[in-house]
Amino acid sequence: MQTWPEDGSKGAVWYEDFTHNKPAGPMLEMTFDLDEFDEERLGQLRSLAGQHGLCVFDPEGEVLYLPDGSEAVA
Repeated sequence: MQTWPEDGSKGAVWYEDFTHNKPAGPMLEMTFDLDEFDEERLGQLRSLAGQHGLCVFDPEGEVLYLPDGSEAVA
């Protein structure tokens, strides 16, 4: 795992790549400033993804949100 940006600005952005766990299909990787990303923003992101039939994976919480709004279970 890496912290970004690396320009000395002390930005609180979390970055995690998929070097060791490559996805099996198409994906869009997004990075968010942690100071501005909260439960409300997550809800907005999940709603938008659901409108387009997309899943949202939260690697920090290890949760996969399905397009219907539910969480995938193992």
